[in-house]
Amino acid sequence: VNVHTAEKKYLLKTSLKVLTSRLDENIFCRVHKSAIVNLSHLTSYTSRQNGDYELEMANNRHLRLSRNYAADFKVKFQRTQVNAH
Repeated sequence: VNVHTAEKKYLLKTSLKVLTSRLDENIFCRVHKSAIVNLSHLTSYTSRQNGDYELEMANNRHLRLSRNYAADFKVKFQRTQVNAH
Protein backbone atom coordinates (compact mmCIF):
# COMPACT_ATOMS: atom_id res chain seq x y z
CA VAL A 1 0.00 0.00 0.00
CA ASN A 2 1.27 3.48 -0.86
CA VAL A 3 0.22 6.13 1.66
CA HIS A 4 0.40 9.71 0.39
CA THR A 5 0.63 12.60 2.84
CA ALA A 6 1.23 16.29 2.21
CA GLU A 7 4.92 15.84 2.97
CA LYS A 8 5.82 12.33 1.94
CA LYS A 9 4.84 8.98 0.44
CA TYR A 10 5.10 5.81 2.55
CA LEU A 11 5.10 2.15 1.54
CA LEU A 12 3.28 -0.22 3.92
CA LYS A 13 3.28 -4.01 3.75
CA THR A 14 -0.44 -4.54 4.27
CA SER A 15 -3.63 -4.71 2.23
CA LEU A 16 -6.17 -1.94 1.76
CA LYS A 17 -8.75 -4.14 3.45
CA VAL A 18 -6.61 -4.39 6.61
CA LEU A 19 -5.73 -0.70 6.48
CA THR A 20 -9.41 0.26 6.10
CA SER A 21 -10.31 -1.75 9.20
CA ARG A 22 -7.68 0.13 11.23
CA LEU A 23 -8.66 3.65 10.12
CA ASP A 24 -11.42 5.80 11.62
CA GLU A 25 -14.42 5.28 9.33
CA ASN A 26 -15.65 8.81 10.10
CA ILE A 27 -12.48 10.25 8.56
CA PHE A 28 -11.41 7.74 5.90
CA CYS A 29 -13.44 6.12 3.16
CA ARG A 30 -12.71 3.46 0.57
CA VAL A 31 -13.52 4.96 -2.83
CA HIS A 32 -12.06 2.39 -5.20
CA LYS A 33 -10.53 -1.07 -5.06
CA SER A 34 -7.17 0.68 -5.05
CA ALA A 35 -7.85 3.85 -3.01
CA ILE A 36 -8.87 5.18 0.39
CA VAL A 37 -9.27 8.93 0.99
CA ASN A 38 -9.26 11.22 3.99
CA LEU A 39 -12.64 12.91 3.65
CA SER A 40 -11.41 16.14 5.24
CA HIS A 41 -9.05 16.63 2.26
CA LEU A 42 -11.78 16.22 -0.33
CA THR A 43 -13.29 19.34 -1.88
CA SER A 44 -15.89 18.03 -4.33
CA TYR A 45 -17.11 15.21 -6.53
CA THR A 46 -18.84 15.11 -9.92
CA SER A 47 -20.57 12.40 -11.89
CA ARG A 48 -18.80 10.76 -14.82
CA GLN A 49 -22.20 9.76 -16.28
CA ASN A 50 -21.37 6.03 -16.07
CA GLY A 51 -22.05 5.45 -12.37
CA ASP A 52 -18.53 6.45 -11.35
CA TYR A 53 -17.52 9.84 -9.97
CA GLU A 54 -14.50 12.13 -10.16
CA LEU A 55 -13.19 13.24 -6.75
CA GLU A 56 -11.24 16.45 -6.33
CA MET A 57 -8.81 16.62 -3.44
CA ALA A 58 -7.68 19.82 -1.67
CA ASN A 59 -4.26 19.48 -3.37
CA ASN A 60 -6.02 19.50 -6.80
CA ARG A 61 -5.39 15.78 -7.39
CA HIS A 62 -8.24 13.84 -8.94
CA LEU A 63 -9.29 10.30 -8.07
CA ARG A 64 -11.99 7.99 -9.32
CA LEU A 65 -14.87 6.99 -7.06
CA SER A 66 -16.09 3.58 -8.19
CA ARG A 67 -19.84 2.97 -8.31
CA ASN A 68 -19.27 0.01 -5.97
CA TYR A 69 -18.23 2.41 -3.19
CA ALA A 70 -20.42 5.41 -4.13
CA ALA A 71 -23.35 4.88 -1.74
CA ASP A 72 -21.16 4.57 1.36
CA PHE A 73 -18.99 7.47 0.22
CA LYS A 74 -21.95 9.82 -0.30
CA VAL A 75 -23.26 9.17 3.23
CA LYS A 76 -19.83 9.76 4.80
CA PHE A 77 -19.03 12.80 2.66
CA GLN A 78 -22.39 14.40 3.48
CA ARG A 79 -21.74 13.78 7.19
CA THR A 80 -18.33 15.50 6.98
CA GLN A 81 -19.85 18.49 5.19
CA VAL A 82 -22.52 18.89 7.89
CA ASN A 83 -19.94 18.58 10.68
CA ALA A 84 -17.63 21.11 9.00
CA HIS A 85 -20.28 23.84 9.11
